[in-house]
Amino acid sequence: MQVSKKILIIDDDAGVRNSLARILRGRGHLVEVAENGEAGIAQGESFQPDVLLVDIRMPGIDGIETHRRLLARFPHLVGISMTAYASSEKTREAMESGAVSVLPKPLNIDNLMELVQSL
Repeated sequence: MQVSKKILIIDDDAGVRNSLARILRGRGHLVEVAENGEAGIAQGESFQPDVLLVDIRMPGIDGIETHRRLLARFPHLVGISMTAYASSEKTREAMESGAVSVLPKPLNIDNLMELVQSL
């Protein structure tokens, strides 16, 4: 039996965040979305997610700093970074910020679902 998780999706691409939210809700998870780091941090305060799916490159506060700030507030938070610009430097930074994985965009939904299920 799958355990429902509280998942916060932060991505400046509305199509990505809404598609992921629909898929994850369809799998029984509680999902909230935010369009940027600032909104995501505020959303995280009230939602208190178990899992964070965050785009690395966003205007304003990037995904790496967003994850750091949320992890400081919620040490149990499991972060998964997403990026269409998979440079080794950004991947390294994301992993150093506490991400358990950095997934390339476009996302392989089956791999993402397996990762979320394993958390």
